[in-house]
Amino acid sequence: MWMGKVRDSKKLTPLRRENIYTEIEESNTDCGIGIVSPAEVDALGIVRATKNAMIQAISNLAVRPSFLLVDAVPLSEVEIPGKAIIKGDEKCLSIAAASIVAKVSRDRIMVDEGDKFPEYGFEKHKGYLTPLHRQNLDVHGACQIHRMSFYPLTSYKI
Repeated sequence: MWMGKVRDSKKLTPLRRENIYTEIEESNTDCGIGIVSPAEVDALGIVRATKNAMIQAISNLAVRPSFLLVDAVPLSEVEIPGKAIIKGDEKCLSIAAASIVAKVSRDRIMVDEGDKFPEYGFEKHKGYLTPLHRQNLDVHGACQIHRMSFYPLTSYKI
């Protein structure tokens, strides 16, 4: 069962995250996913955009939760009682599972974006600023899925 395998998604390999994600799906655990655009991140900032994605994820749940446990960011905008836990993905199973679902969902989006923008190699680096990503930015500049407010992308033009 997936519950004994979950921990901080950043400490798991991509394959391990994918496997746990599949197990979460197969267990019929209620999951909601929220997606915000790069333009929304640029316009609102990463914290507000992250909150918007979390609010979307909550609204996409089949069952309304009676209490929310979230990683670090309080969600006072939601009329559901809850608690923000610093380093929650290290301390709480549901937060760690949500982190895995979010990261796998984002990675899958980046693989799809790699098909649309093959010159950037998104399917390899998933949008993280690796040496390959920097090299591709230097050669091709930024494209519409880049968050232009994220340093060092502020120096690139679309």
